[in-house]
Parts: sequence; C-alpha cells; structure tokens
Amino acid sequence: MFFFITTILTILVAAYIIKSLVLPLSAALWIKMILAGLILIGSQKMGIYWLLGNIFPVLQMRGVMIFFGIAQAWIFIMFLGVIVLNLLSLFKVFIPGALPIMLIGTFFIAVFSVWQALRVPSVKEVKVALKELPSSWQPLRIVQLSDLHIGSGFNGKWLKQVVTKVNDLSPDLIVITGDLIDGSPAQLMPDLEPLKDLKAAQGVFMVYGNHEYYYGPERWMPAFKELGLDLVMNEARLLTHHETAFAVGGLPMPGANRFSLPGPQLSKTFENIGGNVPRFLMAHYPSQVSDAAKHQVLLQFSGHTHGGQLFWPFNLLASSANNGFLKGFYQVGPTRLYVSSGTGLWGGFPVRLGTSPEITLFIVEKAEKLDA
Repeated sequence: MFFFITTILTILVAAYIIKSLVLPLSAALWIKMILAGLILIGSQKMGIYWLLGNIFPVLQMRGVMIFFGIAQAWIFIMFLGVIVLNLLSLFKVFIPGALPIMLIGTFFIAVFSVWQALRVPSVKEVKVALKELPSSWQPLRIVQLSDLHIGSGFNGKWLKQVVTKVNDLSPDLIVITGDLIDGSPAQLMPDLEPLKDLKAAQGVFMVYGNHEYYYGPERWMPAFKELGLDLVMNEARLLTHHETAFAVGGLPMPGANRFSLPGPQLSKTFENIGGNVPRFLMAHYPSQVSDAAKHQVLLQFSGHTHGGQLFWPFNLLASSANNGFLKGFYQVGPTRLYVSSGTGLWGGFPVRLGTSPEITLFIVEKAEKLDA
C-alpha cells in the first residue's frame, strides 16, 4: 500500500511540475518533451521498486541510486518552488526569467543534496560529562556508526574509507547502532570485508536495526560474527577501562517478535551487572530511551532518524515518528540520549538538506574533569 500511494502521489507531483514549469517554458518542443520525460521517470523510483522489488540488483547500484536521488531531490525542490511562484502570482508578483532559473538552480541544489548524503562523513567530536561515573574513571573514547545501509548504494569502497577514518581516531570502543545492511549475506559480504579491519581496544559491538530484520536476521548472525562484530541484544558485556568496570548493553527493536525473535527486554539486559557499574546502551530506536531511564542507563546511543534528512518543517515527520527525538543530545530522566544523524542512509531517498552524515567520536569523562 505504501508503494502504491507513493507512486500515485509522485505521478501527480510530476504532472503538476510539468504543467506549471515545463510547458510554459519558451523552448523547443523536443526540449520540453525531454524535460517532462526525465521528471516523470525520475519521480517513479518507488513505483519501480513496487513493481520489481526493492532488492532488484540494478536499483541497488550506486550510479542508478545517484540518478534517482538527484531526480527525487530536483522534483521535490521544484515542487516547492512552483508552489511559491504560484502563490506570488496571486499577488501579481512575477519574477522575470523565473522558470529557467528555477529549473537550473534547483538542479544544482539537488546535486549538492545527493553529494551531501553519499559522501564519506566527517568526524563529529562530542564531549560527554557524566557526574555519575566513579572517581577512578579515565576518559573513554567511543566511536558510533549508525545507519550505514551497505548495499543500498553504499559499497565496500565507501566503507573502507569510513573504517580508515574510524581507526585514525584510536577508539577504545566502537558501537554500531543498527541498519548496517540492505541485502543478503551472499550479496554483501564482499562489500563488508573492510569491517574486519576495525580496531578498538574494547571491541566492536552492534545491535540490529529494522533493516537487519528485513533481510533475514538469523542468517546475518554468523555473518556478523565472521566480520568480527559482537552482536549484543538483550544482554550486556562487562568491560574494564583503566581498571574501572563498565557495561555496554544492546536492545532489539520493538516488534522483533514479528520475525520470531525476542523483543526488547531491558530488565534482562543488565540483570548480571552490578548497580554501581556504569551502563551504556545501544538501541536503534531513540524512543527506547524511556525504558533505559528506568534501568540506570547513563548514556544511550541510537540512530534510525537519519537526522530527518531535510530542513524544517519537513524533518518534523521524522521527529514526530520518533517521540520527538531527531538528532543530537537529549536528557530523559537520568539518561543522556544521543541520536546519530547516520553515517549513511537508506538509498530509497538518498538526499540530505539541512543535516549531515557523521562518524561520531564521544569522549566520555567524569564531569569534574571537564572545564566546560
């Protein structure tokens, strides 16, 4: 139903743009026909997914995803621009040359938005001051990767550059908070090989996001183990940093039982961890922080939202779907929540305007050790 509704809506949007922007152009008929064709075809990625299946190999290719991404962004921005021009016309305001300027200007904005989505992310360094840490605590360097979506336009070459950037940060711990893949192990294991090179003194831990469940969660378990990733769900790992113990737990997503696997059980996750041991939690959905706050979790790492991908007010869609959480830090009771904007994003809409991808480096210190 989602793909059907999306297909109908995008056809209507494309028709509106063609009528309002393309047909009135002072250009040769063949130019108008080419522009109209590109707009109509470019608007129908979801329709093609609907007809051919969202794992159809050609649609997963990076070049194809870039084409459709630019087309989707171009159409979206043109649609907004046409609405503005039509509103201005109601007040008898007309801008000379507005139509060709909009066609060209919105195209370059679309190209930038796709580049922003698909580039290798910059490192975002965040200092976290926690008063609840023991007096013996030494600064802990944690790198979070989230929503890489390898297979959905992001490939092994891109991932290798991400891994190099992560290792250059010399992290003590790496957490991967879900949606690592879009495809099957048979398809993606060659592209995932760079993950074997991730280096962290305490290990590389991960939880499932919703996309791991879509592609066969049980068959991915041995594959992730082969890649050197420690899958932590409804359990915790007790670690030691400079002779100070701390725990890292992980939660499945709500609704995991639909895939015949256990749902989130935070009471079980830390059942063997002492009450005085600092607790950190990986959970793909930021909304799971409400449970974390009840179980003395100091810091929760989440993703899923991609930072909303778009500027206000369009990012409110992602915010409202995730209990108001969008990106960055939140305080929920005793728990600090960090929502990553994502290292990658789903290739169905590879566009970022108003938010950036990130490799997040956390320096977790006891509050008294920070000047700020």
